[in-house]
Amino acid sequence: MKADERFTNRVENYHLYRPTYADKLLKDLENLKNPSGVNRIAEIGSGTGILSKQLLQAEWGVTGIEPNDAMRTVAEAKLKQFPDFYSIKGSAETTTLAADSIGIVLAAQAFHWFDPEAARKEFMRILRAKGKVVLVWNIRQHSTEFLKAYEDFLHRYSTDYQLVDHQRFDWKGVAYFFRNQYQRKEAPNSQLMDWQHLWGYYKSCSYALTQEHTDFDQSKTALHKIFDKYARRGHVDMFFHTIWYKGSLS
Repeated sequence: MKADERFTNRVENYHLYRPTYADKLLKDLENLKNPSGVNRIAEIGSGTGILSKQLLQAEWGVTGIEPNDAMRTVAEAKLKQFPDFYSIKGSAETTTLAADSIGIVLAAQAFHWFDPEAARKEFMRILRAKGKVVLVWNIRQHSTEFLKAYEDFLHRYSTDYQLVDHQRFDWKGVAYFFRNQYQRKEAPNSQLMDWQHLWGYYKSCSYALTQEHTDFDQSKTALHKIFDKYARRGHVDMFFHTIWYKGSLS
Protein backbone atom coordinates (compact mmCIF):
# COMPACT_ATOMS: atom_id res chain seq x y z
CA MET A 1 0.00 0.00 0.00
CA LYS A 2 1.23 3.49 -0.86
CA ALA A 3 2.18 5.66 2.11
CA ASP A 4 -0.52 8.23 1.32
CA GLU A 5 -3.19 5.49 1.34
CA ARG A 6 -2.27 3.70 4.58
CA PHE A 7 -4.62 5.72 6.79
CA THR A 8 -7.66 5.94 4.52
CA ASN A 9 -9.60 3.30 6.47
CA ARG A 10 -8.38 4.64 9.85
CA VAL A 11 -9.34 8.29 9.56
CA GLU A 12 -12.08 8.37 12.20
CA ASN A 13 -9.91 6.70 14.84
CA TYR A 14 -6.94 8.86 13.85
CA HIS A 15 -9.01 12.01 14.25
CA LEU A 16 -10.53 10.98 17.59
CA TYR A 17 -7.72 9.21 19.39
CA ARG A 18 -4.28 10.36 18.26
CA PRO A 19 -2.48 12.57 20.82
CA THR A 20 -1.81 16.26 20.50
CA TYR A 21 1.74 17.63 20.83
CA ALA A 22 3.58 19.06 23.83
CA ASP A 23 2.93 22.71 24.69
CA LYS A 24 6.69 23.30 24.74
CA LEU A 25 6.79 22.73 20.99
CA LEU A 26 4.30 25.56 20.48
CA LYS A 27 6.27 27.81 22.82
CA ASP A 28 9.49 27.08 20.93
CA LEU A 29 7.84 27.88 17.61
CA GLU A 30 6.92 31.31 18.98
CA ASN A 31 10.59 32.21 18.56
CA LEU A 32 10.16 31.91 14.80
CA LYS A 33 7.34 34.43 14.57
CA ASN A 34 7.97 37.69 12.77
CA PRO A 35 6.39 40.44 14.91
CA SER A 36 5.91 42.71 11.90
CA GLY A 37 4.98 40.20 9.22
CA VAL A 38 2.63 37.41 8.24
CA ASN A 39 3.23 34.27 10.26
CA ARG A 40 2.23 31.26 8.20
CA ILE A 41 3.34 27.64 8.41
CA ALA A 42 3.05 25.12 5.61
CA GLU A 43 2.26 21.86 7.39
CA ILE A 44 3.20 18.96 5.15
CA GLY A 45 1.22 15.78 5.74
CA SER A 46 -1.26 17.69 7.88
CA GLY A 47 -3.58 14.69 8.15
CA THR A 48 -6.76 15.30 10.11
CA GLY A 49 -5.44 18.59 11.46
CA ILE A 50 -4.31 17.60 14.96
CA LEU A 51 -1.27 19.88 15.07
CA SER A 52 -2.84 22.33 12.63
CA LYS A 53 -5.48 23.12 15.25
CA GLN A 54 -2.86 23.71 17.93
CA LEU A 55 -0.96 26.03 15.59
CA LEU A 56 -4.09 27.96 14.67
CA GLN A 57 -4.97 28.37 18.34
CA ALA A 58 -1.44 29.76 18.83
CA GLU A 59 -2.25 32.39 16.17
CA TRP A 60 -0.32 30.92 13.28
CA GLY A 61 -1.74 30.85 9.80
CA VAL A 62 -1.60 27.30 8.48
CA THR A 63 -1.55 25.94 4.96
CA GLY A 64 -2.19 22.22 5.25
CA ILE A 65 -0.72 20.03 2.51
CA GLU A 66 -2.24 16.54 2.58
CA PRO A 67 -2.34 13.89 -0.18
CA ASN A 68 -4.95 11.64 1.46
CA ASP A 69 -8.45 12.79 0.48
CA ALA A 70 -10.21 11.24 3.47
CA MET A 71 -7.85 12.78 6.03
CA ARG A 72 -7.88 16.15 4.32
CA THR A 73 -11.68 16.22 4.28
CA VAL A 74 -11.81 15.67 8.05
CA ALA A 75 -9.32 18.49 8.63
CA GLU A 76 -11.28 20.86 6.42
CA ALA A 77 -14.50 20.15 8.31
CA LYS A 78 -12.86 20.33 11.74
CA LEU A 79 -10.97 23.57 11.09
CA LYS A 80 -13.46 25.49 8.97
CA GLN A 81 -14.01 27.98 11.81
CA PHE A 82 -10.40 29.17 11.45
CA PRO A 83 -10.13 31.75 8.64
CA ASP A 84 -6.32 31.36 8.53
CA PHE A 85 -6.47 27.66 7.60
CA TYR A 86 -6.04 26.74 3.95
CA SER A 87 -6.17 23.15 2.76
CA ILE A 88 -4.42 21.88 -0.37
CA LYS A 89 -4.12 18.47 -1.96
CA GLY A 90 -0.39 17.94 -2.35
CA SER A 91 2.59 16.04 -1.02
CA ALA A 92 6.02 16.68 0.45
CA GLU A 93 7.55 16.08 -2.96
CA THR A 94 4.96 18.19 -4.84
CA THR A 95 3.37 20.77 -2.54
CA THR A 96 1.91 22.90 -5.40
CA LEU A 97 2.99 26.03 -3.45
CA ALA A 98 4.69 28.92 -5.20
CA ALA A 99 8.46 29.32 -5.05
CA ASP A 100 9.86 31.48 -2.23
CA SER A 101 6.41 31.71 -0.63
CA ILE A 102 6.75 30.14 2.84
CA GLY A 103 8.82 31.04 5.89
CA ILE A 104 8.33 27.79 7.82
CA VAL A 105 7.77 24.25 6.62
CA LEU A 106 6.64 21.79 9.29
CA ALA A 107 5.88 18.07 9.22
CA ALA A 108 4.41 16.25 12.21
CA GLN A 109 4.38 12.46 12.38
CA ALA A 110 4.97 12.41 8.63
CA PHE A 111 8.60 12.82 7.56
CA HIS A 112 9.31 9.08 7.78
CA TRP A 113 6.84 8.62 4.90
CA PHE A 114 8.60 11.14 2.62
CA ASP A 115 11.14 10.67 -0.12
CA PRO A 116 13.72 12.75 1.78
CA GLU A 117 15.78 14.05 -1.13
CA ALA A 118 12.76 14.92 -3.27
CA ALA A 119 11.13 16.59 -0.25
CA ARG A 120 14.31 18.53 0.52
CA LYS A 121 14.43 19.85 -3.02
CA GLU A 122 10.78 20.89 -2.85
CA PHE A 123 11.15 22.55 0.56
CA MET A 124 14.14 24.54 -0.68
CA ARG A 125 12.05 25.68 -3.63
CA ILE A 126 9.10 26.96 -1.58
CA LEU A 127 11.04 28.40 1.38
CA ARG A 128 11.93 32.05 1.50
CA ALA A 129 15.47 33.12 2.34
CA LYS A 130 16.36 32.11 5.91
CA GLY A 131 13.28 29.89 6.07
CA LYS A 132 13.12 27.06 8.58
CA VAL A 133 12.04 23.44 8.54
CA VAL A 134 10.61 21.76 11.65
CA LEU A 135 10.16 17.98 11.83
CA VAL A 136 8.05 16.70 14.72
CA TRP A 137 7.16 13.32 16.24
CA ASN A 138 5.33 11.99 19.26
CA ILE A 139 7.51 9.08 20.37
CA ARG A 140 5.79 6.52 22.59
CA GLN A 141 7.86 5.60 25.63
CA HIS A 142 8.52 2.16 27.15
CA SER A 143 9.04 3.40 30.68
CA THR A 144 6.26 1.53 32.53
CA GLU A 145 5.08 -2.06 32.74
CA PHE A 146 1.94 -1.12 30.84
CA LEU A 147 3.93 0.48 28.01
CA LYS A 148 6.20 -2.55 27.80
CA ALA A 149 3.18 -4.83 27.62
CA TYR A 150 1.65 -2.62 24.93
CA GLU A 151 4.86 -2.80 22.90
CA ASP A 152 4.85 -6.61 23.17
CA PHE A 153 1.21 -6.60 22.08
CA LEU A 154 2.10 -4.64 18.91
CA HIS A 155 4.74 -7.18 17.98
CA ARG A 156 2.07 -9.89 18.20
CA TYR A 157 -0.91 -8.10 16.70
CA SER A 158 0.16 -6.00 13.74
CA THR A 159 0.73 -6.33 10.02
CA ASP A 160 4.14 -4.73 9.51
CA TYR A 161 4.91 -2.88 12.75
CA GLN A 162 8.62 -3.68 12.73
CA LEU A 163 8.96 -2.31 9.20
CA VAL A 164 7.03 0.96 9.45
CA ASP A 165 7.22 2.00 13.12
CA HIS A 166 8.81 5.43 13.04
CA GLN A 167 10.62 4.72 16.32
CA ARG A 168 12.89 2.49 14.24
CA PHE A 169 13.43 5.23 11.69
CA ASP A 170 17.00 6.06 10.70
CA TRP A 171 17.41 9.24 12.73
CA LYS A 172 20.81 9.81 11.14
CA GLY A 173 18.81 10.44 8.00
CA VAL A 174 17.18 13.44 9.67
CA ALA A 175 20.60 14.91 10.46
CA TYR A 176 21.65 14.36 6.86
CA PHE A 177 18.42 15.94 5.61
CA PHE A 178 19.43 19.14 7.42
CA ARG A 179 23.09 18.64 6.48
CA ASN A 180 23.66 18.91 10.26
CA GLN A 181 22.26 22.47 10.46
CA TYR A 182 19.61 21.81 13.10
CA GLN A 183 18.63 21.83 16.75
CA ARG A 184 16.95 18.83 18.42
CA LYS A 185 14.55 19.39 21.30
CA GLU A 186 12.09 17.26 23.20
CA ALA A 187 9.45 17.54 25.89
CA PRO A 188 7.37 15.00 27.82
CA ASN A 189 3.83 14.52 26.64
CA SER A 190 1.20 12.14 27.96
CA GLN A 191 -2.37 11.11 27.43
CA LEU A 192 -4.75 9.45 29.88
CA MET A 193 -6.74 6.77 28.05
CA ASP A 194 -9.85 4.85 28.99
CA TRP A 195 -10.56 1.54 27.23
CA GLN A 196 -12.35 3.09 24.26
CA HIS A 197 -9.51 5.56 23.76
CA LEU A 198 -6.80 2.90 23.96
CA TRP A 199 -8.61 0.63 21.49
CA GLY A 200 -9.22 3.55 19.13
CA TYR A 201 -5.59 4.66 19.40
CA TYR A 202 -4.40 1.20 18.42
CA LYS A 203 -6.81 1.03 15.48
CA SER A 204 -5.59 4.43 14.25
CA CYS A 205 -2.14 3.01 13.52
CA SER A 206 -1.34 1.95 9.97
CA TYR A 207 -0.03 -1.43 11.14
CA ALA A 208 -3.03 -2.33 13.33
CA LEU A 209 -5.11 -5.35 12.39
CA THR A 210 -8.38 -4.50 10.66
CA GLN A 211 -11.73 -6.15 11.21
CA GLU A 212 -11.17 -8.39 8.19
CA HIS A 213 -8.09 -9.98 9.76
CA THR A 214 -8.54 -13.43 11.27
CA ASP A 215 -6.85 -12.32 14.52
CA PHE A 216 -8.82 -9.07 14.93
CA ASP A 217 -11.15 -10.31 17.68
CA GLN A 218 -8.23 -11.99 19.42
CA SER A 219 -6.28 -8.72 19.33
CA LYS A 220 -9.15 -6.87 21.02
CA THR A 221 -9.36 -9.50 23.75
CA ALA A 222 -5.58 -9.42 24.29
CA LEU A 223 -5.45 -5.63 24.54
CA HIS A 224 -8.42 -5.56 26.90
CA LYS A 225 -6.59 -7.97 29.21
CA ILE A 226 -3.60 -5.61 29.26
CA PHE A 227 -5.89 -2.67 29.98
CA ASP A 228 -7.65 -4.51 32.80
CA LYS A 229 -4.31 -5.45 34.36
CA TYR A 230 -2.74 -2.00 34.34
CA ALA A 231 -5.64 0.47 34.42
CA ARG A 232 -6.08 2.60 37.51
CA ARG A 233 -9.46 4.23 38.04
CA GLY A 234 -10.46 3.21 34.55
CA HIS A 235 -7.48 4.70 32.72
CA VAL A 236 -3.94 3.95 31.62
CA ASP A 237 -1.18 6.51 31.09
CA MET A 238 0.27 6.59 27.58
CA PHE A 239 3.56 8.45 27.83
CA PHE A 240 5.19 10.10 24.82
CA HIS A 241 8.04 12.47 24.20
CA THR A 242 7.37 15.14 21.61
CA ILE A 243 10.65 15.58 19.76
CA TRP A 244 11.38 18.13 17.09
CA TYR A 245 14.22 19.01 14.76
CA LYS A 246 14.46 22.63 13.68
CA GLY A 247 16.91 23.93 11.13
CA SER A 248 17.78 25.35 7.74
CA LEU A 249 18.35 23.65 4.42
CA SER A 250 20.78 26.12 2.89
